[in-house]
Formats: sequence, C-alpha cells, structure tokens
Amino acid sequence: MGTRTLLMFFLLLPAALLNGQSRPNARITGQVIRILDGDTFELLTDDKKTVKVRMNGIDAPEKNQAFGQKSKDYLGSLCFRRLVAVMYSGKDQYKRVLGTVYNTSGQNINLKMVEAGMAWHFVRYSSDGQLAAAQRYAREQRKGLWSDPGAIAPWEFRRSRTRR
Repeated sequence: MGTRTLLMFFLLLPAALLNGQSRPNARITGQVIRILDGDTFELLTDDKKTVKVRMNGIDAPEKNQAFGQKSKDYLGSLCFRRLVAVMYSGKDQYKRVLGTVYNTSGQNINLKMVEAGMAWHFVRYSSDGQLAAAQRYAREQRKGLWSDPGAIAPWEFRRSRTRR
C-alpha cells in the first residue's frame, strides 16, 4: 500500500466505523511496536513518541490465565509491526490511551479480538452492540476461550486473585 493511500486512510477514517460508540476527540496513528497482552500494546507515533494503548470495550485474559498467551499472540498476528489508527476520547486510570483500533483496511481490531474468542466484551464499560453480538457468536461457535466451558472472565479472575 502506497504512502499516499495510507495517508488518505488515516486522514479520512470514517466516523461510521464507530457504529454508535461515543464520538472520539482524538486520533493517533503509528506502528504497533510491542504487544503487552491481549488488549494492550505500545504504539510508535510518526513523531517517534511511544504511547501505551488499552483497547476500549474489551477485556482479554490475563497473562497467567487460560488463553492469556493465545490472546496476546492473536493480537500480535493482527497488528504487530503494522500501522494502525486509534480513535479515542481519553485515558484510563493507568494513563493508557483508551481507544478503538483500526488497521489500514478499516477493520476494527477490538471487534476482531471478540469475534475470535480472544477477549470478552467488557460490558461494565461498553454497551457496544457489535461487540455484544460478536461475543454471542464466538460463544455459540465455541471459538477461542469459549471452547473452555469453565472460562472465567478476566475481571473475575483479577478479583479472585486480590482476595487471596
């Protein structure tokens, strides 16, 4: 894909891709340089700044949880060393940019993670209908983490660890 085509993608990423999500205030673009887990990565922006991004509306298994490594690997297969655009409206409590990630084809990477059964729809923080439908589909098809009938949501896994 040529530089001009990439530039046009990042400049004209349609707001329609957001499908009813709250409107973002900002967009950052860059190359994914490090995958931290199945819902967090580092982005190198065009001005050579490193930004930590937490994917909005999803929650992936923890590293030491079942499917944690598979989720991380799958996210890497979707975006590692690739250009992405992150549409966001703020940061989380850990100062990570909280956003929806798109590849140069306009695919929603957050949605792809849920569709593949590599992350949960994080309903506590998201009412996105597409993510909910993707999770229902993945669960019905027993994709990814849904192949385990005893799958534990990451927020429950974290809570059980803090009680110990």
